Amino acid sequence: MAKRYPEKSSDRPDNTAFTQQRLPAWQPILSAGIVIPGFVLIGLAFIGVGVALFITSRDIQVLELDYTGVESSNPCSKCTDPNVRKCICTIVFSLDTLFKGPVFMYYGLTNYFQNQRRYGVSRDDNQLYGDLDYFKSPGSDCAPFDYDSNDRPIVPCGALANSMFNGIYANTDCHAGSHANDSILLKETKPLPSWDYLDNQSKSHSFISVQDLSSGVLQLHEVIEGNYPVVSFNGRKKVVLSNVSWMGGKNDFLGIAYLVVGSLCIVMSIVMLIVYAKFKFPEDD
Repeated sequence: MAKRYPEKSSDRPDNTAFTQQRLPAWQPILSAGIVIPGFVLIGLAFIGVGVALFITSRDIQVLELDYTGVESSNPCSKCTDPNVRKCICTIVFSLDTLFKGPVFMYYGLTNYFQNQRRYGVSRDDNQLYGDLDYFKSPGSDCAPFDYDSNDRPIVPCGALANSMFNGIYANTDCHAGSHANDSILLKETKPLPSWDYLDNQSKSHSFISVQDLSSGVLQLHEVIEGNYPVVSFNGRKKVVLSNVSWMGGKNDFLGIAYLVVGSLCIVMSIVMLIVYAKFKFPEDD
């Protein structure tokens, strides 16, 4: 008598419409009559949005005040001396056109690279969380900015904290008070070497004036405490005054990007129309 073996379970999926892929489906046929008008509509939409963004960005007013002090004519040239520990310089400037409020103040740095991995991880998160044990013994990621010359722990430690921008701005004419950035942004490294940052963005006095800044009449005296050195890496520092719009700050690239994509769609639709008119299939006649 032959020996019978138990049947193996089948790996075949259930005989249902879903598992056997018998569900009704609709697959559009991409004909020239659908693709070409679609590209035209997409191109026109992108061009319309791009024009609106570009015009809006152009209407945003920006005034940059460089106070690096490399040039001898700059009133902050005395602050480039490395032996000067605390330097205060005054920049006097006037506005040629009306600045519509609210006007915001930014600080800007150029040639300032923060997208290096060792720089980005040079911090102690346990210190930032408030763990007192790491106040006495900083993590190894902070080296060589973990202990000072007297072998005392540095809090906060690391290259991020060591390079934190500590400039102080005082606006004497607009009565906006101090504009020192007292927020520790140790986790917000910037990917580009040149960037601007809105000073004290979360506070109500992050803007200079909610009123319009008149042209030709108002003169602003910026008292700047030049604590942050940038000459060592050929950088520049500046104060930026700017108003905003519904799209945010000044950004010509966004509008240009929409215009380029929209123009490419229009060009592609024209090319496809020419190809279709020259090489169309007989059944399409």
